[in-house]
Amino acid sequence: MNRRMIRGAAALAAALIALVALGGCSSLGQNTPQPTNLPAETTETQVFFSTGTTLVKESRIVDANNAPAATMAELIKAAPVYNQAIAIVQPNAKVLSVTVKNGTANVDWSADVLKFKASDREKVLAWASVLYTLGQFPDIKHVTFSVEGKTTGTAGGKDIQTFWGKISLKNQPWSPMHMPAKSGEASGSATASATTK
Repeated sequence: MNRRMIRGAAALAAALIALVALGGCSSLGQNTPQPTNLPAETTETQVFFSTGTTLVKESRIVDANNAPAATMAELIKAAPVYNQAIAIVQPNAKVLSVTVKNGTANVDWSADVLKFKASDREKVLAWASVLYTLGQFPDIKHVTFSVEGKTTGTAGGKDIQTFWGKISLKNQPWSPMHMPAKSGEASGSATASATTK
């Protein structure tokens, strides 16, 4: 073996020893704090943000054990990740709960939902954004709204059944809307479904 090869082998051995020694001192083991507040199981879902003229779809990772409620929470945040420049047109209200029973998903809103000021078209698209968002869950066959647990009477001094005018709670339950598997365009007619009886 010539001297050049011996020096190369010695340098390689020294580098390997240094890597092993550093590996034993790594802070990536037990000293690294573990992430918190992560659900045990997650799933990918879609939210459909209303811009007032169209719906914009984005993916989210949510808690798999309560996916409809977790997805609605993402929708109501109105915080697009990929389309940050768009303006979201939706009510400034809280979703108090989303429950699914016997195929019907009920979205219970805070009374602020009744103060939604928008054009009829913008209200229909905001309503459709909920129907598309919940329509991705196969076990949801119908969607209803309530306001602070009620579907009649008043909340915050406003009539609950009137809701958003053309989007009246008298017309519920509504069928959720679905995206076609291949075309990527929304199916269903939000405008036709929203007319009052």
